[in-house]
Amino acid sequence: MAGEAPREVDISSFSVEQLNNLKQNFEQEVRDMQTRVQVLAGARRRFANSQACLDELGEASDGDPMLVPVTESMYCAGRVASAGTVLVDIGTGFYMERSLADARQYLQRKVALVDRNMEAAGQVLQQKGHNLDQVTMALQHKILRYQQMEAQQKQQRQAS
Repeated sequence: MAGEAPREVDISSFSVEQLNNLKQNFEQEVRDMQTRVQVLAGARRRFANSQACLDELGEASDGDPMLVPVTESMYCAGRVASAGTVLVDIGTGFYMERSLADARQYLQRKVALVDRNMEAAGQVLQQKGHNLDQVTMALQHKILRYQQMEAQQKQQRQAS
């Protein structure tokens, strides 16, 4: 289960159909992990953008004009109400008022967490890619062997 070490399986004894099913499963797992890595990379970019915004906000004074993001591509005009504090989105629609220093620390922790998750996902992706390569090679070898056997049988029938 969760604490068990992965075990090795001799895939050379698998049929072509079993190898093909296994290959399709690994291909899906690789696609899923690639998607996860892309999502994490997007999250990392958003946190980095937030850090850059905090740096710019740190130079602002109360009452300075600014553009407030409504969505990723839409902004509206606004003014800085309090240059020393910001609202931090902590998830699921909850916000906390924090000082700029606290918000920077929060973002640094989030970036570090995303980096660790990206590294772990990258390692899993590499292992799944290796497994996919092994299954693909075994499948190709088995198909080649069947083709050679068919060619030999055909030659024997023609010789008789």
